[in-house]
Amino acid sequence: MISTVPRLMIAATGSHSGKTVVTLALTSALKRMHTDVATFKAGPDYVDPMFHAEVFGRRGQNLDLYLAGAQIMTAIYGQAAQGHDIAITEGVMGFYDGLGGVSAKCSTWDIARKLQMPVLLVLDCRRKSVSAAAAALGFATYKENAVAGFILDGAAAEVYPRLKKKIEKATGLPVVGHLPRMDDASFESRHLGLMAPTEIESIQRSIASMGQAFFLCSDMSKIIEIASQAPPLSYTVPQVSRLPRPVRIAFAQDAAFSYFYPATLEILDEMNCEIVPFSPLKDKGLPSGADGLLLGGGPVEMYARRLSANETMLESVRNAIRGGMPTIAEGGGFLYLHEMLADPEDNAYPMAGLFPGTAERGPTLSRFGYVKMTATTEGMLHPTGTEVHAHSSHYWLSPHPGQDYIAQKPKRPERFRTGYVSPTMYAAFPHLYLAGEPDAAWRFAQACLAYKERETVKK
Repeated sequence: MISTVPRLMIAATGSHSGKTVVTLALTSALKRMHTDVATFKAGPDYVDPMFHAEVFGRRGQNLDLYLAGAQIMTAIYGQAAQGHDIAITEGVMGFYDGLGGVSAKCSTWDIARKLQMPVLLVLDCRRKSVSAAAAALGFATYKENAVAGFILDGAAAEVYPRLKKKIEKATGLPVVGHLPRMDDASFESRHLGLMAPTEIESIQRSIASMGQAFFLCSDMSKIIEIASQAPPLSYTVPQVSRLPRPVRIAFAQDAAFSYFYPATLEILDEMNCEIVPFSPLKDKGLPSGADGLLLGGGPVEMYARRLSANETMLESVRNAIRGGMPTIAEGGGFLYLHEMLADPEDNAYPMAGLFPGTAERGPTLSRFGYVKMTATTEGMLHPTGTEVHAHSSHYWLSPHPGQDYIAQKPKRPERFRTGYVSPTMYAAFPHLYLAGEPDAAWRFAQACLAYKERETVKK
């Protein structure tokens, strides 16, 4: 198939350099023009797509070379962009920052190259002026790339016109937009990066304000023109197997369980799995007729007291898993299955009790980033010896994190044991991306069907 949707990558010189606010401002400005935008996030982050959803009401797909590979990533992009007027992708980290901190592989630059995306580079001018021209020239010439222009973030109004001229003279590329200094154009940080949008008051008003400012301070026609210069992109939609009978998968989704990849749910749906959302915070038990359970990530420690107080849900989850319901529990979902979970004030509360000990806050962010895991025990998702690409990021630690995988950091010597598996279980800190692992997704779907058939016989 061929995608001809105009597309852009919004990149930056480093983390915390304005990618998210500029992406939100740009997409909001496009919305003011009644333009239908498909949004994407480069890399494995969950939170930024939640912000994107505040503009258009839908969570964008992640585009990740490490988790999905080029072919699947391109197909995910092509399918999600189809039917929209323009596709905007927010980059990850600095433009060239890739695997292991020593490679440009799997970086924003690499993703833009694979998807043939023109790049608009955000220059953080809140703490610099003319130095932004030097940064612009360096990033535009360091490697062969598709940098097509620049967007300035936070330059003083009186400085912007002169700074724009200096950057254009130094690079020969246009400065197409500007987000001026605004109180609204920043979001509070917390331990996993940006706060979730549900935790920020008046976020819609803030985004609309940024969008209006960007619209007034930018050449929107030039931005659309650059996006339209992207060449046609060919992609092949992978064919997946389909169960002969549908199964129902209970999917935890609320403020405590908010980190997930839409593509994971979509590949399961293609396999004839009905995704049934439920709230571990509010609901009394698992959805009726559930044949499988997805406990994804999220800031569960922030809601430890409320999760613990919902005893009927904990009992429902505990009984289902002990009864053999196929379960994927990753990140926060893994914490939820411990005996105890400590909140940020170090108060510990009872949880599902399936894994021993108290999960509590560690001294620093633990094992952040990509990992390659090798299965050392036969499990529901992976035969022994299977190599799996995953992503891990957590402050909370488990006294017994599991031993069923050997995890290796890319391009680093660090190795560690992690995870619990059984014929019906995957539980670990690392998050999986099932769209990039169709074999594992299919094994999970088949396990759910086998469970459904066993339960039907019992009745």
